[in-house]
Amino acid sequence: SSCAGPVLQGTSADNVRFHDDKSSYTGAHRDVGSPSSRPRTAATEVEAHAFGSGAEDLFQSFCGGARDLDGKGWAKLCKDAGLTGPRFSAADADVIFTTVVAKVAGRGAGRMTYPMFEEALTRVALKKGVEIGEIEDAIAGCSGPTKNATQA
Repeated sequence: SSCAGPVLQGTSADNVRFHDDKSSYTGAHRDVGSPSSRPRTAATEVEAHAFGSGAEDLFQSFCGGARDLDGKGWAKLCKDAGLTGPRFSAADADVIFTTVVAKVAGRGAGRMTYPMFEEALTRVALKKGVEIGEIEDAIAGCSGPTKNATQA
């Protein structure tokens, strides 16, 4: 009898699909990651509404002496003007700030100019599902930043 060497009997590996092979993806996950295949929504292309001079005065009052507004000032403006609520949270305000600033000034920029502010308010109206006039009324009713401090 001739010896042909050891006889190995084990399990063979299954054919597996690597996670980065998207050729067999179906449904909602099929187009994830390819920007050209994603439909552009109305939320990505918003035409800014022109607000009155009262809005510009309010914008300047929240800028704290600067010519533009940072994320903290934007969040305070949204809160003090009564824009935040059940349909528009502080997190939504932050997302809108980041979206508008990154679109115009580039990623990593951290300040909002007045034209960006007008676009951001338009996006707030879209997010809340209200007419732009309701946002104008809220802005008109805000007298500026409120100071909340405890008394000693």
